[in-house]
Order: sequence, then C-alpha cells, then structure tokens
Amino acid sequence: MTLVILAAGLGSRYGGGSKKQLDIIGENGEIILDYSVYDSIRASFDKVVLLIKEEHVKAFREKASSKFEDKIKVEFAFQKDDMFNEGYPMPAERTKPWGTAHALLCCREAVGGDNFAVVNADDFYGKTAFELAFKHLSAAENGDYAMIGYLIKNTVTEEGGVSRGVCSVENGYMTGIVETHEITKNESRIYYPAPEGNKTLDPDTVVSMNFFCFTPDFFDVLEKGFKDFLEENKSDLKKCEYYIALPVQAAVNSGKTMRVYSTPDKWYGVTYQRDKPSVIEGVKYLTSLGLYPKKLW
Repeated sequence: MTLVILAAGLGSRYGGGSKKQLDIIGENGEIILDYSVYDSIRASFDKVVLLIKEEHVKAFREKASSKFEDKIKVEFAFQKDDMFNEGYPMPAERTKPWGTAHALLCCREAVGGDNFAVVNADDFYGKTAFELAFKHLSAAENGDYAMIGYLIKNTVTEEGGVSRGVCSVENGYMTGIVETHEITKNESRIYYPAPEGNKTLDPDTVVSMNFFCFTPDFFDVLEKGFKDFLEENKSDLKKCEYYIALPVQAAVNSGKTMRVYSTPDKWYGVTYQRDKPSVIEGVKYLTSLGLYPKKLW
C-alpha cells in the first residue's frame, strides 16, 4: 500500500520554496511529513511517494527521506509544468504549478498499480486517520474511494484565510465538494467571501484536508479531468488551478463512491509562519501523552 505526500507547493504565504514542507516542528529535528510517514508505517503502509519539485530533491533527501528510507520504500516523483498538458503550454508569466490534482497525476508512474492514500506535506493528521485509510484501501476495489474528513472549526486559523474543500455528506458518503478560498475565523463565526457577500459556514461542516484514499483507476479520472480543465480555461491559463476537489466531484458524478470517515485525532497545520508555534506545542503535547516517541527515527 502506497502513501503519496504532496510537497511541491510554493508555500507563498509561508515564505516560498520548500521552507514550509521542511520546517522543523519536533524536538529532534522532525518535520510534519515525518509524522505522516511514521503513522503510515505503523498502519502497515509499505511505500511512500514524495511528490516534489525536482530542484528540491537534494534538500528532501537530506532533511526527510534519509531518516526513514531504511524503514519504508521511498520513491520521488516530480511535478513538472510540461507534464500531461500537450497542446496547452503553460504561459510564461505563470508562477504557480498547475495545482494539487496535477501534482497527484504526476505520481502515476511511481504509484503504479497500488491502492494509495494521498496527504499534504504540511498537514498533521494523526494516527487514527492512517489506520482508517489502510483499512479502507485493504478492501477497496476500483472506484471505491474514501476521504478522511475534518470539521471546519478544527481546521481554520485566526492568522488569516485558508482554502478548504467544503463537502456535502449523506449517509456517510460524499455527494459534493467545492474548493473554497479565504475561509476566515473570528470570535463569532467562520465565513468566506462570495459575490453576494460573506457566507457563514456551520462550525461542524465537513471539509477535505486532502487526505484521500484512491484505487489506481483514479489516475484515469485525473488525466481526463486535467484535459477538460485546460480546455475550459484555455482563454486564461495564467492563474487557474486544477484542485483535487475537481476530479473528486467528477468521480462522484460518474457513480464512483467516496466514503467519508471521521477521526477523533486533532489536525494541525501550517499556512502562515505564525501557525508554527501552535503546531510545535500540539506535537509536544501528543508526545507527552506517549502517542509519539520524542525521537521518531
């Protein structure tokens, strides 16, 4: 079973480059993705694919994979601007990669025929999430997907707006997902901007933190979806992004099932550098409870 970790984002609100994905949050030099790999190993995953920018491979080998490559099979995949976009060249003035769904598509060869889970490098998901993912994937057949869902009230920061996939869930299955930007928390409510004015979200709304479980046929969904995305946005490819929410919604619309699991574990993540102290304290607390060793590797 394979775990894909998406670590090619620009992290522009955190300082750019690979700084956010490689910033230290543990007492012995651990970064957030160390904890995801650690949790995946004890959940019985046997391979991890690190999706990064090719120019960052040396940094990830030194600060990440060298610590655990003797405990789990490690492969690198690279998000490149010219992959899967034949006929739709990236505009010279575009500074961002094509988006998270394109990043996952770039992992197709590395994943091969495995059932797989995908997570973000800068999100701390907790032990139970990986156990739920492995259990689902162990029995999943083609088109039997899943998401580990979190409540919006537990995934927003008072440091600024965040992006989340806002989900509609019925009888434990996803019926819809919308990538929603600049979700903001203040003392009285959680809201996001809309053309007709700010819209309030119920604190118990289920959102995606990009922890999905897929069978390998999802790569076909991703590839077709990317071609459709490029065609629909061909008049302006400077800023649009192919988010995972788009092919997930397409898959649900076509009859694929997306089971939604909940986890009691607390999520931690960094969008802004000001988020880092709370993540450090959270991980320190979990370590004090004995859920993680003081030194992971």
